[in-house]
Amino acid sequence: MATTYLIGINDNDRIVAGDPEDFVRQYHARSLSPSATDAEFMRDVAERVKMLTGARVRTARAGDFLDDLIRSGMVKVGASK
Repeated sequence: MATTYLIGINDNDRIVAGDPEDFVRQYHARSLSPSATDAEFMRDVAERVKMLTGARVRTARAGDFLDDLIRSGMVKVGASK
């Protein structure tokens, strides 16, 4: 089952992903980040979230990364499809 995630300050971007790895791949593909890999992308995003919110975002696993983004308020869970 896919889940819709709302991203951004105004929830203006949506990602429909089947699992956390899919979420990271799609988020990275849509970003303007020059990160070469998804792992590097997660680290870059974690640094930005820490600067903006002070929240710590784990980057070792896509599931932890997504959970922490949700906890920080940078990503919200929308309706499931």
